[in-house]
Amino acid sequence: MVNGFLFRIARIENNLNTQNSGVVVRGDDSTGNIDWFGVIRKIVALEFGLDKEVVLFECDWYDIPPANRNQGRGFKKDKFGIIDIDTTRFRYKDEPYILSRYFM
Repeated sequence: MVNGFLFRIARIENNLNTQNSGVVVRGDDSTGNIDWFGVIRKIVALEFGLDKEVVLFECDWYDIPPANRNQGRGFKKDKFGIIDIDTTRFRYKDEPYILSRYFM
């Protein structure tokens, strides 16, 4: 549980009807407004004392174009805003970790 949300690794969800292993990191002007989409492969919790904890997600990140480029390569967005990602195109294999926003 992170900030009241349950996250699971993708392997656990193979036979489930629900999914909570997807992550998105919103980009800003400094990144060219690129949003990064991924799937959690491992959850690492680092404890510091009795009341301090840091949660890291190890993810597979997918290669998608920035908002100002051709949207047909990497993902498609339907009329409802649902994003369908090409899960055969990976990115950032050497940098798989993201720090979760966790508040205790």
